[in-house]
Amino acid sequence: MTPLRAVLDDAALAELRARREKGEFHGLSLQHMLEFLLSDGIMPESGLPVASFLALEEWARRREETRKIR
Repeated sequence: MTPLRAVLDDAALAELRARREKGEFHGLSLQHMLEFLLSDGIMPESGLPVASFLALEEWARRREETRKIR
């Protein structure tokens, strides 16, 4: 399985910012999202919404699959 950090590029960062502004990944700051992705799925601190981290991981895995297909 590809590490989550592999999806991070300029386009992914821009998409994360835009999704956060729309209210996706509720309760997570951009810093939390980046820490999670760079640590390959280790939650940075407790008390944050687990569902948002799961959605973020799903987004990253789908993004990686899409990149492999191209």
